[in-house]
Amino acid sequence: INTVTVGSNGLTISEAIAEAECEYVIITIGVNGADSFTETKYKTYYNKLIDEIQVSSPNTKIILQSVFPVTKAYSDRNIGITNSGIDRLNEWAKDIASEQGIKYLDTQSILKDENGAQLEHYSEQDGVHMNADAYSTIIEYIKTHALK
Repeated sequence: INTVTVGSNGLTISEAIAEAECEYVIITIGVNGADSFTETKYKTYYNKLIDEIQVSSPNTKIILQSVFPVTKAYSDRNIGITNSGIDRLNEWAKDIASEQGIKYLDTQSILKDENGAQLEHYSEQDGVHMNADAYSTIIEYIKTHALK
C-alpha cells in the first residue's frame, strides 16, 4: 500500500482516509499492468487495501469503481494493457465487492463503444487517458448511480 502525502504528513491511503474522516471513498484502480495480474495477486492486494481502510476508518463507506477502458487502437497494440485484460480486472473487482459486501460502480459501461473499447470522443489522443468530457460523464454517473 503506497504512502500518499496529506499536508506535510506521509500517510498510507487508509490513514489519509481516516484522517479526512471520509463518509465515502471511491476506489478506482488504474490500467497499468492490466494484463499481468493474476486473479490471486489482484484480489489479494485489493482486499488488503479494503481491509486496511475498514480498520482505520470503519465508518467510511467504500465503493469500487470499474477500471476505465482504453481505445481499440491502444488495446490492439497489446503492450500489457488490453480491454480484455481490463474486463478481467473489472470482473474480479465485482467479485471483491460482492464478497466484501460493498458497492461496485460500473462506470466503464458508459465509456465503451459497441466493441468494448473506450469511445474515441473521450480519448486524450494517447488512447488511455480521457478528456474533460469523459470525466464530466463519469461524475454525472457517480452522482446518479453510486449509492444504488
